[in-house]
Amino acid sequence: MYKLCRNNTNDYFYLDFRDDRYGGYDLIGGYAGHWIDLWIKYDASTGRFYYSNDGNGNWIQLTSDGSPHPILSIWEIKEMGDPSRDRFQPTTPTNLALSYSNGNPVLNWDLSEPESAAYYKIYREISSSPGWNCIDSTGAGISTYTDNSFSIGNAYARYCIVAVSGNGKINSPDSSNQVQTSVKPTTPSNLTVTWSNNRPLLTWRCSEPRAAATYEVWRKVKGGFKYLQTIEDWCCIHYGQAGDTTYSDNGFSSGSGYAAYYKIRAVSGDGNLYSPDWSNTVSVTGNFTPNAKDKKFRAVEIDPIPTEFCLHPVYPNPFNITTTLKLDLPEETRFSLGIYDIKGCEVWRLNNRQTNTYPAGYHSIVWDGRDNSGAVVPTGVYFIVYHSAEHRLSQKVVLMK
Repeated sequence: MYKLCRNNTNDYFYLDFRDDRYGGYDLIGGYAGHWIDLWIKYDASTGRFYYSNDGNGNWIQLTSDGSPHPILSIWEIKEMGDPSRDRFQPTTPTNLALSYSNGNPVLNWDLSEPESAAYYKIYREISSSPGWNCIDSTGAGISTYTDNSFSIGNAYARYCIVAVSGNGKINSPDSSNQVQTSVKPTTPSNLTVTWSNNRPLLTWRCSEPRAAATYEVWRKVKGGFKYLQTIEDWCCIHYGQAGDTTYSDNGFSSGSGYAAYYKIRAVSGDGNLYSPDWSNTVSVTGNFTPNAKDKKFRAVEIDPIPTEFCLHPVYPNPFNITTTLKLDLPEETRFSLGIYDIKGCEVWRLNNRQTNTYPAGYHSIVWDGRDNSGAVVPTGVYFIVYHSAEHRLSQKVVLMK
């Protein structure tokens, strides 16, 4: 930092002189993507500053000895110090993330530096109308934006943001990372069930877009159980892949005594959006036989114990005050359950313990939107992570206030 002062007066100004990040600003001319109004260099051998504004290498001394520009001779260096910590160009905003609220995209990002001197321009490109357009801007210190002009449907939108200095003249060096909305898959149709190799074989017609939709297969079983309500709850038994059109249920076989009901729904590739409706429901009658993990199947007919593991979708989602996660454990299980923010930092842990051991049964776990210390966490996207010896699963949940 240099203090330049006029001789015999109290007039002065500061020049904050530092190395440029690209290593190209000591050259006359331009640098790709930048427009230079004034070039300034320092010659250590003479101890003088020079400037040029014509781009042709015609350097003029800022501190002249009287020629060829005497008007500049009145300025001299009075003090020298370290460069200031002020930033004139905001840094590039980072960690742009996407969620949804009532079908509208919600953007969140990490603030640029300096926070108080940068606002943000929101750029969007829609698949049905290619080309990037600035659709809006936010105030300084704001790191979230809801696009109420775009709703999830058959088209998708891409977003990025640019930080702009407070005077509106200097952009961040680059735009943020890009994020893209999902396309809501259509409802899968024509669900049928037939017998194949003594097992129920489900077949359905793919949702659109085919490559962007995965599938959840849900089943409930009715039969001669003592605790009917426990058994008859719908449970997701299979998570399919994009393009799947069939599923064989190895937990059911031909025979009599039990009825299995099936329905499916499509899920967007990122797990955020579901098809508008469930498919039609189909059913078969047969024997409900346990698989290798159903060691306590006989107890199902005596005690309210599930026949297979299931981590149900958290509900409600989004939520305001509390949300509930239902967990079906067919046997005593040791597991960990934590909630993390979008940066991967732990916010809450079940019973504030690294691991918990729960007995076989149906369990409901309630989160009230507070961290381990009891403080209310801010609005945003969080991730519920379940980890046991046999399963590692995660779900996204949105807290809205």
